[in-house]
Amino acid sequence: MVKLLTVTTLFITFTLLCPNILLRNLNLRVKLKEGSKVKVAVEKDTSKYGMPIPEEFEIALTQDRESAAFFDSLTPGRQRNLIYLVYKVKSTVLRIRKSLVILHHLKYTSGIIDFKLLNEQFKEANQKGLG
Repeated sequence: MVKLLTVTTLFITFTLLCPNILLRNLNLRVKLKEGSKVKVAVEKDTSKYGMPIPEEFEIALTQDRESAAFFDSLTPGRQRNLIYLVYKVKSTVLRIRKSLVILHHLKYTSGIIDFKLLNEQFKEANQKGLG
């Protein structure tokens, strides 16, 4: 869907819902004058999880069927939470480490996420340099 909007200020505030997880406001400075017309396109998200899944996490899921079964049994929101924990990390090594810790956590807890325990497991893995 493309909609024509009128610029009412020199700063435009966008509220982004980063696949039902991350809600934030972005202030973008635009080189437009007040009253300018802009086109905005909105497209339906057709991805499996409602957000891009990091390659490292996807590979880890394909290699560990037991953890993948626990992951698939989670609600879509919980799945996106876990995906986002990996997605937000820039380093490939850390993405792999987080992916492995998450999959281990799912097996350890039989698919029930305990975020406090998961954070402790992340810290422990980082201290040991696992991954």
